[in-house]
Amino acid sequence: MEGFHFRKATQALAHFSLRAGGHINYMKALKLIWLSDRLHLMSYGRTITGDAYYAMKLGPVAVGTKDLIKRNSSPEENAYLARFVSEPDEFVIRLVEQPDPDVFSRSDIKALDTIWDFYGKFGKYDLSKKSHNFP
Repeated sequence: MEGFHFRKATQALAHFSLRAGGHINYMKALKLIWLSDRLHLMSYGRTITGDAYYAMKLGPVAVGTKDLIKRNSSPEENAYLARFVSEPDEFVIRLVEQPDPDVFSRSDIKALDTIWDFYGKFGKYDLSKKSHNFP
């Protein structure tokens, strides 16, 4: 996928897994990444991950990041992800290794943390419902 930054997507998954206590439902993680990309785009004119989004019944889905989680990516991308995040087990991904913040700019981290601070307390279906209220 052109423009997709799989390292940033991987590190965003690891970042949110860490913030959630070491594991997170991957639908929730995908919604948090969408919100982070959206905030960063509005604030700085670019997304964090460069991902493409599909409108789905449960809200927007980051296609490249979802493919990463499902291990439907290139061997290089899958190997990089496996260093930091486990394969899903009953829709939950687990942190394997501490995130590498060096892939992010300061504004990337600010957006990720802002979204976590505001939306991290919500469950996956709450985030799905909220996503339908955004323009």
